[in-house]
Amino acid sequence: DWPVVNITNGTAGMRVHSGFFHAWNATQLKPNVTQSVVKMLNASVPTDSRELHITGHSLGAAIATFCAVDLATMLASIPGFEHVPVYLWTYGSPRVGNAKFALFVEKLLSHRSMRMTHHKDIVPSLPPEYLGFHHVSREVWQHPMQLPPISPTITSPTIYEICDGSGEDLACH
Repeated sequence: DWPVVNITNGTAGMRVHSGFFHAWNATQLKPNVTQSVVKMLNASVPTDSRELHITGHSLGAAIATFCAVDLATMLASIPGFEHVPVYLWTYGSPRVGNAKFALFVEKLLSHRSMRMTHHKDIVPSLPPEYLGFHHVSREVWQHPMQLPPISPTITSPTIYEICDGSGEDLACH
């Protein structure tokens, strides 16, 4: 069993990995980041073109997921910032929560998330799906094109395949 935390944010049944959750919520990371973002936005010129992009790799991708959720929720409640879109870009992200959490993230971010995975990276396979964990979609899977060998010095080109929107496309990763 992997340790999980039940969270409530208007959606019953959301569960997330406790280690990822506490890495964001039980440290100074969350208050430091959220305060810095508000200061940055307050110092910026108010325009309709302001955007916030959150990114992370591996463990940082899991933390970035919580960061994007909290920032999108927080900004929606601050007058003048309620229309600032939050984008989530992750690289080699593990599964952070269950399917209800993944759906919550997708709706909250209005499907403004992209999850890059590499065909030889094991991290996106963890924690296992059979324990109830589910990826946030949309996945872009990086893998080599299968070609017959041309020469020892020429490698196969890399393909970036946009997977279905399920978060768990069996044809990817």
